[in-house]
Parts: sequence; C-alpha cells; structure tokens
Amino acid sequence: MEDFIIEALGDCDEHVEETFTEFTNRYDGFGKDFYLMIKDSLPLVFEKLKFYKATVRTGKCVGVANTKDSFAIFEGNVNKFVIQLSYYGVICLCDIDTNFIYETGDWSDNAYKEALEFVSTHFDKDYDNSRISG
Repeated sequence: MEDFIIEALGDCDEHVEETFTEFTNRYDGFGKDFYLMIKDSLPLVFEKLKFYKATVRTGKCVGVANTKDSFAIFEGNVNKFVIQLSYYGVICLCDIDTNFIYETGDWSDNAYKEALEFVSTHFDKDYDNSRISG
C-alpha cells in the first residue's frame, strides 16, 4: 500500500492517514465541505475514500510540505483517483492511471458542484449509481 500512496501522492512529502473526523477537526481551508457533498451524493465513493495529510518533506524536492492541504485517495476496481483540497483555493482531481488533472477553485461560483459533477462523470465507474443524488 505504501507504494500506491507514493504513486498517488508523490514522493516529495511524507503522508499519514487520518480519519474523516480528524480531517474535519484539522482542516478549515477551501473546499472543507466537498467530502461531505461526496458523502451525501455519492456515498459508495465516499466509503472508499482514505484521507491523508502531509507531515514533512522527504528531501527529494525543495520547499516545504503541504501540511495544510488535504488529500483523499479512492481506489476502486475500475478507477483510482486523488482529491487534493488546497488550503488556499483549489480542488484538484487527479486520475492516477492517466495523470489527467482537473482543477476548479475559488475563481468559480460553483466549484463544489463542478468538482462533484466531475467525480460523478469521470470517476464513479465502479458503481451503477453514477448520477448525483439530491
């Protein structure tokens, strides 16, 4: 699993898993309600999300660790993707297999909705309920 985490999140920072409750207690940045939207609209996707936070730099890259950001990894039978909530205004969705990246953020009037629709359309292939409920 460690190799998969490095594949999904990169090797610049060390990451530790955190529970959803730990995330909600720690994170107060942009996109903080996005995981709840997934939980409400795509519950089968939410059930497979594993949450991570960066702790320190590994020394393989310059700069400082993104300790304020949140990361969630989905590993299904068909799709594998990462959600990164950038503390300062970006929701980043990355397909692990193709490295395709979709971003929306504080520049959009509907960033949560756009990101949720993208997850539903592109990453919800493991389930029959690919339509957003609610």
